[in-house]
Amino acid sequence: MQQLILDLIRPAPPGFDNFVPGPNAEALDRIRAVAQGDRGFRLIYLWGQAGTGKTHLLRALRGPVLGPDTDLAFFAQAIEPGTVIAVDDCDRLDATRQAALFHLFNHVLAEPKAAIVCAGLQAPQALAVRDDLRTRLGYGLVLRLLALPDEALRAAIERQLTESGTPFAPDLIDYLLRHKPRDLRSLLALLHALDRYALERQRMLTVPLLRDFERQSAVKLHAS
Repeated sequence: MQQLILDLIRPAPPGFDNFVPGPNAEALDRIRAVAQGDRGFRLIYLWGQAGTGKTHLLRALRGPVLGPDTDLAFFAQAIEPGTVIAVDDCDRLDATRQAALFHLFNHVLAEPKAAIVCAGLQAPQALAVRDDLRTRLGYGLVLRLLALPDEALRAAIERQLTESGTPFAPDLIDYLLRHKPRDLRSLLALLHALDRYALERQRMLTVPLLRDFERQSAVKLHAS
């Protein structure tokens, strides 16, 4: 039997085509437009609770994503024409990186064809950051991302299961929505791994199989 190593089973990389918009269609359209060179909005700030897709959209820009753990040198990068800067977790930046981000904003504004897209858990006015950075983050287009409603989550999960070609029990989706984090990318990654596990055993995707998969994964990860 092929050894199951959960960390080696990866979902598709974040992109605009595999982002499920639900109530966040405007955010998807705006960030896609920036990636395609539209500079109607050069400063964009996305905010919303964890799991709403902020990081997915930043990574879909296909460039480096700066954040609380990024080396300060990257905040001081040269801004070339057409550059799009992505900065995640603005609410978690330390004082030094807050100052660096403020200066980065100024460099972006000095280059007419550059843009910057930032994200955080809270609206700009509620962020516990230095005043000038808080003002700057709220200066451009501010978009709130909302959690996907049940029907959108269910549709995305059903599509993933149907495309896999593996039969599944009707109660599996209900179980996932009740007992797992409501982060679509995490749910799809789990299903991708579970599908691989089911194929190895020639079994239908069911709640008991999922529980068995999680027990086996826990044992192997603990042993490693």
